[in-house]
Amino acid sequence: MDELDSSDPQAYGWRYAYATAPDGSEKLVQVPLTYGDLLDPEEGDFVAESTIHQQLIHDLFDVLKGRYHDEPTTAVWSDLKIAFAIPGLTTGPGPDLFVVEGVEDRDRQRKSFRFGEEPGRIRLVIEVVSEKSHDKDTRDLLEIYSQLGVEEYVAIIPRGDYATGPFELRGWRLGKATRRLRALRLDPERRLHLRATSLVLGTGEDGWGLFLWDAETGERLLTASEEKQAMTAEIERLRARIRDLEQR
Repeated sequence: MDELDSSDPQAYGWRYAYATAPDGSEKLVQVPLTYGDLLDPEEGDFVAESTIHQQLIHDLFDVLKGRYHDEPTTAVWSDLKIAFAIPGLTTGPGPDLFVVEGVEDRDRQRKSFRFGEEPGRIRLVIEVVSEKSHDKDTRDLLEIYSQLGVEEYVAIIPRGDYATGPFELRGWRLGKATRRLRALRLDPERRLHLRATSLVLGTGEDGWGLFLWDAETGERLLTASEEKQAMTAEIERLRARIRDLEQR
């Protein structure tokens, strides 16, 4: 179902535009977004997101930025429009989060990632699904991301009212022969194994919590705040050890 069952004309969000008033003057107004605008966003579109959505993207962005900090040709971008010129494809999405390998000057300011014009291979796209974006994220984007050669795509579906879950995970991988995204199976622990980025994405018991692991080492990847907490705890442990030695 593409349309929200809501009387709110701005259910999908809005963008600002100038309109001519009856007296001939121009004034800035809010123009409601449509479902199609979610598939083809413009710079300046305002799409209201839940606190869960905001927290998840913040944490995942934090973790992935840290992972690729020392790889200058790998970029992690959020809400950046993907622009392209592909016959028959007219919409350019702005993923919640995506990882591109082989980019040039990843840190320069961009208003879009110009797929096909500038170097870069889209390894991973992550979308957090909301009521208004469900069909977009779990159906309509599959064709678009297939044509863009997205190697793996993940949809995170919150099933509760908290940023800790519970969550449902759905994943797709680009088929080598078909060049179409095909559904991935979760492992027995309800995790997704993402080969393109050597990551494992999963939840805790009964879908609570959302975690990323390095597939090669098995180490869980931490957010900057988690790393700071771990460092603080280790410093306190060492101080306690020193105090104990001094007392002896």
